[in-house]
Amino acid sequence: MIKEIFLSFAFLVIAFVLYRLTRSYKPKVILNPEGKIQPIIAQMKMLEKSFKPTPWLVNGHIHTMWGMKFRGRSKIQPRRETVNFSDGGEVYIDWFENESTPETAPILFIVHTLGGGTREPCTNWMAVKAMKHGWRAVVATCRGCNGSRITTKRLYDGVRTDDLHTIIQFASNEFPKSEHKYLMGYSLGSMISVQYSTEFKDVEAVMCVSHPIETEKALEILERPMQKKLYMPAIMHALNHVAEKDKFIVGEQREKATHAKTIKEFDEALTSKELGLNTAHEYYEKIRIEPKLAHVQIPLLIFNADDDPFTSKDFVPVEELKKSQYVAYVHTPEGGHVSFNENMDGKNSYIETFAINFFETVSKVNVQH
Repeated sequence: MIKEIFLSFAFLVIAFVLYRLTRSYKPKVILNPEGKIQPIIAQMKMLEKSFKPTPWLVNGHIHTMWGMKFRGRSKIQPRRETVNFSDGGEVYIDWFENESTPETAPILFIVHTLGGGTREPCTNWMAVKAMKHGWRAVVATCRGCNGSRITTKRLYDGVRTDDLHTIIQFASNEFPKSEHKYLMGYSLGSMISVQYSTEFKDVEAVMCVSHPIETEKALEILERPMQKKLYMPAIMHALNHVAEKDKFIVGEQREKATHAKTIKEFDEALTSKELGLNTAHEYYEKIRIEPKLAHVQIPLLIFNADDDPFTSKDFVPVEELKKSQYVAYVHTPEGGHVSFNENMDGKNSYIETFAINFFETVSKVNVQH
């Protein structure tokens, strides 16, 4: 009897291992087949290359934890500059480039996750990938992040894009001969990037990774027991810390922001008020993606995983995507949040090669037309 149980268990383990080793997914796309982005998507070679997730990253939580924390970062030291804003604020931006990178090289602007920066794995490795491809990459830092000094009360949110616009103009002035400029955002950075695509056309295309889609509903997911234990402490540490560093926040607002236990509490106390809104709900309505799809002015690709523990595939506005001229939504069954790691060691991300292919295809199709 014990032998039979052991053999059955061994068979199940072997079957599961074989199942994981053979997992392979071609990305699925939702778009308007008559939209202006369709010719770009039709020529993308990466859509024919399957994503083979790292076998031992067996669910969305494990994939996310590995990709966001344990994947690590490169040893490359970027070149740092300070960008000053008209209201007295400032941020550090980090350049990834080689001495031999030509002045005409494309520039990839990367907007990090909430509380993130150059050191987070997704941002760091994407910048390295672009640099090794012969491009320049610059981490477009949000106020108070990436070691930046806080010189005004204003921090960052998913609505205002003027800081990002200033960074893009600053970099464009430094390398005026650059032939192409692209924008990429991760998580919170994807919200800012989507908003940017509705307001400006000074980059050729935008790619967003792990967009929450429905922010308020996504925050409810983050307050579930598992997510609250795995992710909320790190997220709130970053938010509380930046609020504490901001000496311009005072009184009751400071007390509430620095001691908030959830993102919604933080946004209720600080983010919404700094935008002139009454509640966090009003803020979340402003960053919902669905109403923005009809107003996007440049090619925009959103790449999400169905198992992303920060959101749900049920939030995807399928009908609105099918009406949009410039937006394509690409998804895979696995990948977690801002991760999409592949190979046995989990050191590479499918997203990085995919992004390069998307942006190059955009430029190729635009030239052809």
